[in-house]
Amino acid sequence: MSKQRLLVGMALAAFLLVAGNLAALQETTLTGELVDKACFVDQGLHGPDHEACAKRCAKRGQPMGLLTDDGLVMLAVSDGSSEHESLKALAGQMATVTGTLAEEDGVETLTVTGVEAASN
Repeated sequence: MSKQRLLVGMALAAFLLVAGNLAALQETTLTGELVDKACFVDQGLHGPDHEACAKRCAKRGQPMGLLTDDGLVMLAVSDGSSEHESLKALAGQMATVTGTLAEEDGVETLTVTGVEAASN
């Protein structure tokens, strides 16, 4: 194989890798219940009857996730903005969350860039 063909092949592979990573980082908006890890993952607790407990756990620093209608749970992570406080305030409630999705070793994460109470 000539050097020129090898370089073209490597450039194409690099382009496809970058394009794939950019596509994976596109912003998305999802709606679901903001759940706390301590109660949801460990005990399966969520829903309106669990809202006060979810807020206490969130204030104590428990990791939070977004539980979608189809049962998918994504770990909600902060990008360092004030959105983390908004997540805590809406713990145990339905919310519309905007952010970038990623997956690492089977763990889905949603880096939150915006959050608001979901309209019913």
